[in-house]
Amino acid sequence: MLMKRMKCLLYVCLAALVGCGTKYSVGDYYEVEGVRGVVFSVTDGGRHGKILSLDETSLPWQKGRGINVVGAADQADGAANLEVIKSQPDWQERFPAFAWCVEQGEGWYLPAVNEMAEINASHEAVNAALVAAQATPLETQGVTFLYWSSTETGKYGASGGWLYSKGFELSEEIKNYSQHVRAVRAF
Repeated sequence: MLMKRMKCLLYVCLAALVGCGTKYSVGDYYEVEGVRGVVFSVTDGGRHGKILSLDETSLPWQKGRGINVVGAADQADGAANLEVIKSQPDWQERFPAFAWCVEQGEGWYLPAVNEMAEINASHEAVNAALVAAQATPLETQGVTFLYWSSTETGKYGASGGWLYSKGFELSEEIKNYSQHVRAVRAF
């Protein structure tokens, strides 16, 4: 009987621990164990989701000789595209946008095209949080502010897009042109 009560008590304690994790909403500032960003997507009642880096850069998707199709075609998961890129020889040299994202720390990657659409869907809340954190806001005006996605479209092209209040406008861009780069990470 005592073992049964102890087992029951253990289940109650575990259930309480699982239920007490921090819950986040889109637009929240996230800082856990040195990882900082702004939440743009949530799952599991806000216990999990994805964050956007506080800064950005401008780099080519791919550079150098031998530009070719590498197979980074996943539209929903930029982390999967990163694994394809990492399988390429000299990937850090040849794929600067991906390398910059990885340099942000463990788990950071260049978002896939559908993840970019998620960022766009919440860009107003995300931008407000970025400004409040004194970070670099997303560029959402004008034709010069295209962001790379990790989704490849062909030998010379990859998907990029503009963030607008009217929606995410997708474009196929030449891989060796510099465009805005923003990293994302799951939590």
